[in-house]
Amino acid sequence: MNYKNWNENIINYPLTEGYEIERASSEEFAIYCITYRNVDITFRKSWDMHYEEMKNKNNCFWIKKDNQIIGGVRMEPNYIDSLFLIPPYSDKFKVLQILKKILVHWSDKGKDIYSYRVIPSEIEDYKRIGFFTTLSLRCMIRPTEKFNLDWDGNYKIFCPVKEKDLELAKLFHEAYSDGIDDYAKQSVEQHIIDVRSFLNEKFQEYNETIKNASTIVYDKDTNELVGVCFITLWEGWPYISNLAVKPAHRGKGLAEKMIKRALNILKDEYPVIRLDVLVGNSSESLYYKLGFLPGPEIAHLFLPACYR
Repeated sequence: MNYKNWNENIINYPLTEGYEIERASSEEFAIYCITYRNVDITFRKSWDMHYEEMKNKNNCFWIKKDNQIIGGVRMEPNYIDSLFLIPPYSDKFKVLQILKKILVHWSDKGKDIYSYRVIPSEIEDYKRIGFFTTLSLRCMIRPTEKFNLDWDGNYKIFCPVKEKDLELAKLFHEAYSDGIDDYAKQSVEQHIIDVRSFLNEKFQEYNETIKNASTIVYDKDTNELVGVCFITLWEGWPYISNLAVKPAHRGKGLAEKMIKRALNILKDEYPVIRLDVLVGNSSESLYYKLGFLPGPEIAHLFLPACYR
């Protein structure tokens, strides 16, 4: 079959076996996607907040079979996401086989194709059409709580300030360099961009409770930055976006104390806190120890260019 090339102005793309994809408005697509793909993998606060996040996504398509809408997907060259089917249709593997053909036709032949945050029920179907796992993660949640917290006298505790951006970037670079995710590959300069984005933009929008819940830790003897915990807001609830301890200071309970400090400060205003963790990361055991409930494992997948 001769597929149409990717073009943002094309409305309809015929596929094989009576299937086609047709561009959808993001607002209407969001309603259907959230309804039929409403798997609670990230402990979302509400349906409405999920909709607000989803409704402005681009490249939304209805999946049609014999002129009837049977589901939807977000697709563009080298990317596929948010697949859902409307009952009684349920054969995602069949649909993925058909979508893969036009996706490969659209995509840059020298680059991999990616799909992010694939839910557990879909992972095997993606793998059957040639995708591989790049990493797996899970969201975790626990109630906020008051703790009797006793910091070691060798450390000084502060809230983050933008003047510390270079120190923070260097700490993240050192602390994350032995990881397996994209953070491990980032240079100090790339970390500075992320830190400044947080401290100069997001951080300034937060109320004092969220600001005070973030922590930076200094060694009193060397005046060296050795720990950091950034707390952000995601869909109205606190979220641990970054947690790092200088390798030489690991095993001293700093990560646990920074989390407990956040739980203390947040308790009077927020019921819960969330985080994402890489499956297999050593910090997973700490979160279990602190009472975080794990959600289902979700995966970032890729289809290698050499396998197509």
